[in-house]
Amino acid sequence: MSNRKPKPATGIESRQSKDGAWSHRGKVWSARDKKRIIGPWFPTIAAARNWRQDALVGLRQGTVRAPVALTLREAADDFIDGAKAGHILNRKGERYRPSVVRDYRGDLDRHVLPALGERRLSDVRRGDIQALVDRLVGSGLAPSTVRNAFDPLRRIFDRAVKRDLIPFSPCAHLEMPRGTGRRERVATPAEAAALIGALDVPDKAFWASAFYAGFRVGELRALRCSDIDFDASVIRVARTWDDIEGEQDGGKSRAARRTVTLIAELRPILVEHMLVTGRREDDLVFGRTPTEANDRGTIRRRALAAWKRAELDPITPHECRHVFGSMIAAAGVDVSERQRQMGHASFAMMVRYSHGIEGSVAEAGERLQGWLDSQREGATG
Repeated sequence: MSNRKPKPATGIESRQSKDGAWSHRGKVWSARDKKRIIGPWFPTIAAARNWRQDALVGLRQGTVRAPVALTLREAADDFIDGAKAGHILNRKGERYRPSVVRDYRGDLDRHVLPALGERRLSDVRRGDIQALVDRLVGSGLAPSTVRNAFDPLRRIFDRAVKRDLIPFSPCAHLEMPRGTGRRERVATPAEAAALIGALDVPDKAFWASAFYAGFRVGELRALRCSDIDFDASVIRVARTWDDIEGEQDGGKSRAARRTVTLIAELRPILVEHMLVTGRREDDLVFGRTPTEANDRGTIRRRALAAWKRAELDPITPHECRHVFGSMIAAAGVDVSERQRQMGHASFAMMVRYSHGIEGSVAEAGERLQGWLDSQREGATG
């Protein structure tokens, strides 16, 4: 390498080390940011010029911005605080559920911030994030755990892009592990009846409501007696229960607020439950007490013990929702009504603009009960 002093070049700074070697870096001015952007040191002027030319092109195209002082940790804290307060909304324009915010905080603290938290937001590169993904996969974490760990990071960078803090998100086009490793069991109607029959009151009604109405666990825990209309044969889902925050209005999403059919299969089980427990009016249907929610772990342990005694293959509440979805599909319920009954957010607009909804619910219930009756007759015939 020549120790001769280089000729001055526009936008290039040069320096000489103690051993006489020269290094060079480019500089550009960002009129948008009103800041100078300085490149890294290169051993040749040609490399510094190339960086500067690329930076000038990037400024014109909007893909290069002056670095921001905000660190990833600071951006993460701001995001979590905003999500908790309710002024940072999810992609559906709704408040984040408390459990989601807690999961985001945990994933960031465990997997992301220890490795990248002190870097400036504008200095985090796609390669840095991909290397972290690969490292977590190599550590033996389940694919779903790795994918979930980077969900809040995507939200943080997407928010930074929309606020012109960075030109693009480094989370785009990441290679993520595939496969969920989840056990997805769908019980037959006969299996569902046997699983319910092996339980004692009040657990029987809890699990029957999951099987025959497709409730989520949080929805069951927050269900009140006033939500059940035996005369109209419907159950209204209006809230959910969070372990930390307690009762939450609206459920998982707008679509979660819905009216579900109360089929004949479920009615006597709920009636028996009400009589035995003495629940009425605004009492929690499945609460540990009329005003205190039940413990999901306790309900699960009691059910597993009962099914073990009866030598039955156990099931989870989430899988019960799959059973309900499969049954109403087999019963010929229209796909839009199936999505509405399940409370899926992708059909929120259909809920919003539905008319004569009670008739639709009644028809779905008749179809499902008729299908269950035909399955029972076929099994005994």
